Amino acid sequence: MKFLTYNIHYWAGLDHRLNLDKVEQIIRNSNADIVGLNEVLHPWFENTGPNYPLLELAHRLDMYWVFGFSFEQKAERGFWAGHLGNAILSRYPILDYQNFKLPGWQNRKQRNLLSARIDTPYGPLVTMVTHLDHLLEPVRLRQLQGIKAHLRQVKDPHLLMGDFNMHEPVHSWPYKLVPTVLKRMRAFGYTDIFATVGEGKGLSYKIGRPVFRLDFLWVPDALAAGLQAAKVVDCDLSQLASDHQPVWGKWSPPHIAA
Repeated sequence: MKFLTYNIHYWAGLDHRLNLDKVEQIIRNSNADIVGLNEVLHPWFENTGPNYPLLELAHRLDMYWVFGFSFEQKAERGFWAGHLGNAILSRYPILDYQNFKLPGWQNRKQRNLLSARIDTPYGPLVTMVTHLDHLLEPVRLRQLQGIKAHLRQVKDPHLLMGDFNMHEPVHSWPYKLVPTVLKRMRAFGYTDIFATVGEGKGLSYKIGRPVFRLDFLWVPDALAAGLQAAKVVDCDLSQLASDHQPVWGKWSPPHIAA
């Protein structure tokens, strides 16, 4: 099975125009079975009223979908206002889903974990998508503790993906930044798909001159033997559609065929 995690930049391409067509084509070209999206506005608002590009995207791709609200986004920096959160798209029926609030910090925006139980042809698969705080590592660590509490309750095979904002440095860096969130995830018993079977360096941010791995796919260590491939999707469309590159992975846990 193939997965894609993608921060879509509030539906605004780098030209601050609706990037729906580009996002659709990127997902279609990836042939992903399950897609996790961050920075999804559903709906977003303008003078003429609400707009629902997530519904349109799911319709075009003929995929099931769920949305998990995190906070109200105000119109600023050229972006639209709306309900901001995470979304999951799936070729297979979504049996149920939950949207969990994660612990936060004073004056920091609410972050959530969207979890969907998906009825694949090979058995149930729980897919979780999150987007951690983009500024403060202590806040990310609090949010990660909330995620850990939910991971402990998941009995089915599962996948966790999203924008972890952990700013893992590459090459030389003017200061030693310890990617604590990365270490904690590994200590929880989860395998970083890209670090295990990925092609290249995995740099997904920022477009033009990427220097960080922000977007991750994780599976339980016990299911890591089924990992097959991973890559950053770098193409003409992805250079324009968002400030992040999508990350793609292929995984076959014991009960799930490729």
